Amino acid sequence: MTFDPEAFRQAVETLDAQQRDQEARATGGERRFSRFGARGEARILRDDPSDPRPTLLGMIRDISRGGVGVITNRPLRPGETAHLELRSGRLVAAVVPGVCRHCREVTATAHLVGMEFAAESALLLALGVPAEAIASTDLSETAIPAPGDFLDMDDWDHCAA
Repeated sequence: MTFDPEAFRQAVETLDAQQRDQEARATGGERRFSRFGARGEARILRDDPSDPRPTLLGMIRDISRGGVGVITNRPLRPGETAHLELRSGRLVAAVVPGVCRHCREVTATAHLVGMEFAAESALLLALGVPAEAIASTDLSETAIPAPGDFLDMDDWDHCAA
C-alpha cells in the first residue's frame, strides 16, 4: 500500500490554509518547541497486537524536538502508543516510540496525526532542519534546569575502561 502523492499535496494545501487561519487568530503560543517543515516518509507501527493492519503509512509534514506531524490515509486514536519509523529518502533516520496527541481528518482520504516523542537534535538534522534554526529556536539541553550537580570533566578519569 502506498500513499497517493496527489492526496498528500491536497492535504498539505488544506493544512497550510488552516494553519494560516489559526496563526492569524492566535494570541499566545502553546508549543514548547518550534516546528519545522520537513518531508519524508513515516511508518507508524501501532502497538495494538489485535489490529489487523498495524502499520500506517504516511508523509512527514513537520517536526520539532517534541514530536512530528504525519499525514496518513487512516486515523490513529489520541493516547494510542506506537513506534515511528522516520525516513529521509532511503535512509531510516530514526525509529522512536511515540504517543498520538491528536488526529483529525483533513480530507476524505487524509488525516493529520500529531505524535509526541523525545527527539534528539540529530533527528532534526537528519531530516534537513538546519543546525542554526534548531539552536536559535529551542533551549539547548544544557539550558534546561536539572536537579543535582554534574561532575567536572577532570573527574571523569575514573569512568574510563
